[in-house]
Amino acid sequence: MLFGNFAEAKPTDDTAEWVVRLPGDRFEPVLTVLAIIHHRFDLVPITLTALELYQILAVTEKYDMTEITRPWARQWIDYVQQTTQPVLAWIAWELGEANIFMHAVDMLAITCGIDEQGQLLTEKGALLAQAKYDPLRPTDILEHIAAIRLDILGKMLFPLHKLVKDLKKAKSKCCETCAMTNLGSLTISAANCDLDPLPLSGSEFSGSVLELEGKFDKLSMISSHDGPNAVDPMPAMRSLAKLAVENRYHATPAFYLEHMENQRKKSGIMI
Repeated sequence: MLFGNFAEAKPTDDTAEWVVRLPGDRFEPVLTVLAIIHHRFDLVPITLTALELYQILAVTEKYDMTEITRPWARQWIDYVQQTTQPVLAWIAWELGEANIFMHAVDMLAITCGIDEQGQLLTEKGALLAQAKYDPLRPTDILEHIAAIRLDILGKMLFPLHKLVKDLKKAKSKCCETCAMTNLGSLTISAANCDLDPLPLSGSEFSGSVLELEGKFDKLSMISSHDGPNAVDPMPAMRSLAKLAVENRYHATPAFYLEHMENQRKKSGIMI
């Protein structure tokens, strides 16, 4: 960057003062990058927090020098891969670690909720779309995560939607009495689980997939009959909801994989 077609490059006028300015760059990650460039490997940290690694990679990406991380990339990402912080996905995206990236995206899809504007929120209630993470975040990844979340929620809630629909269609007097008892008790139980009104589609629920799974465990329904004639569809509802979570699958777009393959060649990470 000091000798190429960059603003920081040496002036063509030898009499001009050569001052390299790095606006917006944090001191600590720049210091690490400079230590690598100047072979001061004793100053390069062996372990980093996820945020520290993200900040270093934001600098190397900005100045097109991700390759300098090759000797440390695998060790660094292995050290932080157990973190639950969203930055893990963006770190993996930059280093080309597809397996960690896909796992991190999957975890975000089942742990994120949404705010009143439909924006994704982390488990701690922070916006996933924070601008400070824009440098290493795929441009359409938030929409991708939101779509996965909505798909899983829809599959979890579909059996419940069908049950409520069938209860409302009860015809005979006996069935109508059973249906009113079932539906009324379900509505009260849902309210006690903070599901008021009872969501019947993914778009009606603002919490996370895991949060909904937990609420399903607490839902109950009362039958108007006793003994062998009692009907309780809730165990089946809970089982189907758990299967929707356990059997979730979402394809990773091909251009995501192509990007990470190119990044992997830069970082030297072997999958």
